[in-house]
Amino acid sequence: MLMPKISVIIPTYNRAPFVTEAIDSVLAQTFRDYELIVVDDGSTDNTKDVLLPYGERIRYIYQPNSGVGAARNAGIRCAVGEWLAFLDSDDLWLPEYLSCQMDRAQLDPRICTHMTNSIRVEADGAKIDTFQDAGITLRKTFRNDSCLVVERPLTFILQRDPPYLQTTMFRREAFIGAGLFNENVTISEDLEAIARMCLEGPLSLCNRPLAHIFRRKEAIRNLSSRWYSDNIYCRNCIGALYQNLLTQSNISYFEKRTLNKLLSSNKKAIGNIYFESGEILKARDCYRKALRIYPSPKSLMKVIASYLPRKIAIRLTRSTSD
Repeated sequence: MLMPKISVIIPTYNRAPFVTEAIDSVLAQTFRDYELIVVDDGSTDNTKDVLLPYGERIRYIYQPNSGVGAARNAGIRCAVGEWLAFLDSDDLWLPEYLSCQMDRAQLDPRICTHMTNSIRVEADGAKIDTFQDAGITLRKTFRNDSCLVVERPLTFILQRDPPYLQTTMFRREAFIGAGLFNENVTISEDLEAIARMCLEGPLSLCNRPLAHIFRRKEAIRNLSSRWYSDNIYCRNCIGALYQNLLTQSNISYFEKRTLNKLLSSNKKAIGNIYFESGEILKARDCYRKALRIYPSPKSLMKVIASYLPRKIAIRLTRSTSD
């Protein structure tokens, strides 16, 4: 039996109303040489029932609820394709998505990571071009071409933060070699995986929006809601991501500099949250750490402001926010 070219992995948890649409969008792909693995991460709704009619068209894996990173890792361990492609259970691919990814993969065997543009559909129905929203434009970034190869992509990705895992395909052996998803955090484990792959070699970008990423109003707690309700936890997870990347042996001096700048900015943002809530000592500690990580006039100003009377300090820190 021939191995499939691509292993498509869909993790799902209590999304019975949406998961069939995601699966159908995979089954409608014009590129047919793939296997489809659906990992049910301990759903308590009728997910298993709605998946039964698909029969052997999907490989169904059930595991106790362990988080999306663990679910994706379970799919990877079962995958046999040369390439890995991930789709969230409430998102959709357009029919040409896999075909476009494979066409570019065959052009340059050096490249282990391929990414396409997408349309983000907000809860109110608004549609946003995700590349444009991240400052990746056809004219400036792609120079009016449809595709682009970035030779050292880590800084490019971290400064723009455009990627969705749902629009990124990886060479399986390279992805496993770079490390699987971090199962210890529930925030930005996808960005961390993409960033680590950016240290493995060039990144290929395609400006065609070939996926729909939905931002839905759901009862289950999602990433967007956590940024509002638990912002410090989310930012600490982002900080841990930057710290982990700094330990990678194949990182360059300029990439370290970018990471330190981002880490410092993240510390200042946490300090701002503490400052706004009146926790001045915690805020001052964050500002001092930010200054040590990446010295800058803004960081110094925030440290100074933390010693001033509150009304003056608030006015000053807001004028130097970043």
